[in-house]
Amino acid sequence: MKYFIVLISLFSFSHSIAQNEFKNTKKVETDQEAYNAEPKKFNIMIVPFDYKMYMSSLDREIAVKTRLTYPQIRDNMRYGLANQLLLATKGSHPAISLIESDSSYDDLKYIYNSIGYKYKLVPIKEEVNVETDTKIDKLKNSLTKLVNKKQSGSQPRNSEYNSGKINNGQVESYDNPGERYMHTSIHNPNLIPTLQLKYQTNLYIFINELDIEEVKSKESSKINTLNSSRRIKVHYTIIDEKSNDVYGSSATTEIPSYISDMNKIINIYFKKIAEQICASVPSVEINKNEAAKQKSNQKKADIQRDQILNY
Repeated sequence: MKYFIVLISLFSFSHSIAQNEFKNTKKVETDQEAYNAEPKKFNIMIVPFDYKMYMSSLDREIAVKTRLTYPQIRDNMRYGLANQLLLATKGSHPAISLIESDSSYDDLKYIYNSIGYKYKLVPIKEEVNVETDTKIDKLKNSLTKLVNKKQSGSQPRNSEYNSGKINNGQVESYDNPGERYMHTSIHNPNLIPTLQLKYQTNLYIFINELDIEEVKSKESSKINTLNSSRRIKVHYTIIDEKSNDVYGSSATTEIPSYISDMNKIINIYFKKIAEQICASVPSVEINKNEAAKQKSNQKKADIQRDQILNY
């Protein structure tokens, strides 16, 4: 009997110590807290283009084929592009398309009244070829010296003047500095903080404009007409939670001119556009300290979960 009482006392004492240790822990990391302790991922908001920022040479053919009105076609294109962007982010970053929100009308009206647009040069993405990299660099340097030599004898230029430059080994004209895209400018400093507070998002993809235009051919013939195409160009800007420009450009693809199936345009060609835009989303880099902290937090969470289950 005494032996049994001693066992009971020891069990109560050890259980009391465990409870006190559990209570004295400053913070108990649950599974959710361990998840939150992981390196920060982007919670993306997709902002669809304003109605007035839509231009399409396809609408007439689609209207004849589907008997939809022009506003209906525009709405389908608007929704389809936003939805393809949402699908493109799936599995990499949590995202929300504002066009699907219940309060989207008021929020979108607030957004459109808080931003403006301006043209900017499309960023140049240089393809690196290891074998020809040295030759290209030498060619660029030679051309740069040639341009500088010609400019040295001329009058000083205005600082706001957009001077020529070397682009892919070629001298780019002053009169045609390069392709441009429509860029978002935020005029209301409260816009991003307001959206972040309401939707818990920290990265914003603004779809600024959607253009679908015919690609003009220099030659006019039946063969060229059959082989002609249209160009889809989507202007976009990516902005972070501090209202800083992360990236801005245009995503483009071409479709044969005979294609007027709206579902095919959305599911095939808008998908390509969405993948290009999502490729511009910055990646989240995990340094060694963050990785070690994440592993330690997960280990603590596993131990504490086991303790709770054992109790």
